[in-house]
Amino acid sequence: LDILKHWYLETPEQFHAYYREIDAFVRALHERCQAHGVTMVLLSDHGQERVTRFIDLQAALKALDVPEHEYTVFLESMKARFWFHTDRARQMVTAYLARAPDGVLVSHRDMVRYLVEFPNADFGEVYFVAHPGSVFFPDDFYHPVANLYFGLKEWQKRRRLQRPVLRGQHGYLPMHPSERGLMAVLDQRVVADPAGFELRDVAPSLLGLLGEPVPAFMKGASRFRASTA
Repeated sequence: LDILKHWYLETPEQFHAYYREIDAFVRALHERCQAHGVTMVLLSDHGQERVTRFIDLQAALKALDVPEHEYTVFLESMKARFWFHTDRARQMVTAYLARAPDGVLVSHRDMVRYLVEFPNADFGEVYFVAHPGSVFFPDDFYHPVANLYFGLKEWQKRRRLQRPVLRGQHGYLPMHPSERGLMAVLDQRVVADPAGFELRDVAPSLLGLLGEPVPAFMKGASRFRASTA
């Protein structure tokens, strides 16, 4: 279902049959769990955003007249990571990205605002994250050979043979609706903390359901407790 939405999200009527199949599977699994006294946890880590805008970031960077050997960029569909080899490249590229209307510029140090902590710049000095509904295209994942291989091998990705541009995407900054997941405990013996969840609470919550201690290095908290009803 996730792969289908990446390539066909603009035609949601195609998903109705798959939703019914997933509903039937979850119901049958839940009934088996109940029959065996097992607590079932239903977890989804994100949604999908319909893609309506395509941005050629590679062309925009080349237009800056900064020699390509002065910086390295790894371009994903919704995020670009940069490493700079000269001060000139750092100043010119970051100045452009800071005023670009297509996304948000975040340094590796500032990623802590989104509960992502990097000890250094090994994974990128700065990140340029597209606005929801936008993708960078072309990017480093769309090699013609890969498009041909996956387009022929996996029917959910058939559109890679025609125009390999995603129709749905996630992985944007975490405050956007497409990044919200769900975690449901399908057991009347367990109730959830009304304060709500953050991503860092998932592992402690699962450990709590298993009756295991939460390691001190985990910053989240268990958000489930036994029902008193």
